[in-house]
Amino acid sequence: MQQAYWRIVEGGLPGCPIGTVISFVNEGDTARVIREGVGQIGTLYKTTTEQTGSADGTTITLVNATEGWRAVLTRTAPSTWLTPQAAGSGKDRVVAAALAILLGNFGIHKFYLGKVMAGVIYLVFFWTYIPGIIGWIEGITYLAKSNEAWAQEYGGPVQTPSSLAIGCLWILVALPLFAVLLIVALIFLGGQVSKILSAVGNSV
Repeated sequence: MQQAYWRIVEGGLPGCPIGTVISFVNEGDTARVIREGVGQIGTLYKTTTEQTGSADGTTITLVNATEGWRAVLTRTAPSTWLTPQAAGSGKDRVVAAALAILLGNFGIHKFYLGKVMAGVIYLVFFWTYIPGIIGWIEGITYLAKSNEAWAQEYGGPVQTPSSLAIGCLWILVALPLFAVLLIVALIFLGGQVSKILSAVGNSV
C-alpha cells in the first residue's frame, strides 16, 4: 500500500465509515491506518487483508474475510488533505464521563474538555444543583457516544476504554435512580404498613 490519502466510497473499515479519509503507513507486513483529523485508529495485516487496485492506481479494494469487512477507496485530491492529530492527543472519554458524573456540579468536566466558559457558568450556579443534574446527563451522553464519534469531536486516536471502567461508571450513573426508587418504595411500604397497623388496631 502506498502512503497516500484515500476516501472510502463503499463499505468501510473498522472505525471508518463511508466518506472517511484515511492514509496508510507501511511497516513490513503491516500497515498502520491513519484517519484524517483523528490519528492512528488501527493496523492492517497483509496476511489477512486482500488488496486489489485499478490499473490507473486511483482505486483500491480491501477485503478482510477474517474480520468480515470490505472497503473500496479512491485517491483524494491534494486539496482535501488534512494533517491528522498526533496519536495520544485528545481527551479521554472515561475521565470526562467520571468528572461529569462525580464533579459535574462544579463544571470540572467542562474545564477538562477545554470549555472554560461553560465551566465558569457551572461554578457560578453550582449552589442551585442544576449544573450537577446537567453534568449527570452529560456523563450519560459521554458514555453512550461511540469511540469514533468521541475521537472526531475531541481529537486524538480512536480509543477503546476498559469495559470494567465503563461498567463502573454506568453503575455510578444508575445509583441516583436506584436511590430515588428506594425512597419511593419505602414511602409506599410505610404507608401500607401504617394502614395495616391502623386496621389491626381498630379491629382490636
